[in-house]
Amino acid sequence: MARQWFLRRWTGTLLGLAGLFLQYGRKRPDRAMGFYGRALGMGTRHIPVLGSYGLLLLRGGSYAQAKEAFEQALANSKHFYVNKTMKANIALCLWKLGRVEEAVLAYEKLLYDMADLSRPVDWSPAEREHLLKENPYFTAQDFVSLGYLHLELGHLREARFHTEAALERSPDLSTAYDNLGQIHLAEGKGDQAKAAFEKALSLHPGQVDSLYHLARLRLGEGDLPGSRELAGRLLAVPMDGLNSITPEMARTLAEDVEKATP
Repeated sequence: MARQWFLRRWTGTLLGLAGLFLQYGRKRPDRAMGFYGRALGMGTRHIPVLGSYGLLLLRGGSYAQAKEAFEQALANSKHFYVNKTMKANIALCLWKLGRVEEAVLAYEKLLYDMADLSRPVDWSPAEREHLLKENPYFTAQDFVSLGYLHLELGHLREARFHTEAALERSPDLSTAYDNLGQIHLAEGKGDQAKAAFEKALSLHPGQVDSLYHLARLRLGEGDLPGSRELAGRLLAVPMDGLNSITPEMARTLAEDVEKATP
């Protein structure tokens, strides 16, 4: 019985390795999915297989299945950085499953517990500097993700704190400027929001959220040429399950621009 179980798991790992070759060697993630799914079903413990499968599932919108793959990888890993990455990915799955408060708690546990730090008291620049110094493992994109999750919950102070930490760690990170634009938008600061979105797009012309929100702002101002150009660019950008802007939202924006055209 034990031998059969071992052979089954070993066969699953071989199938998973074939998936890795198809995804990264042949650039065929679509074909890799079937191999990954069979590997998981046969009990593979191969962490690159589980992690790669989880990311494809996450980007494809299969959030519950992605969470399962990441949890399997985490259960079989003893490596600090792998554990940190899997926990962050699980938090993203919770967000996409609509469990935003749980996602925030999971990400904050990563941020503060990883370096045995206390949660900020007054969210001051000094506390931000201390956090950046004491937790070098939390990447700029991690700070952006946590800031965005707070933004979704309406926690603007916390959203700004983590977004500014991201910019201190990586001053040219387009997603951080996108966060900043959405924070300004939530505060009713249209001009500052536009400047932040424009900065994000200067760093990454395909920044989906910035294209969408800047187009909406320009449409609201009556700048039809500007909003039409941005809406067209947005329609041309590939989107996946990690985007907060959906293809349907992009199409609705383009329709609204056309309706406003005399």
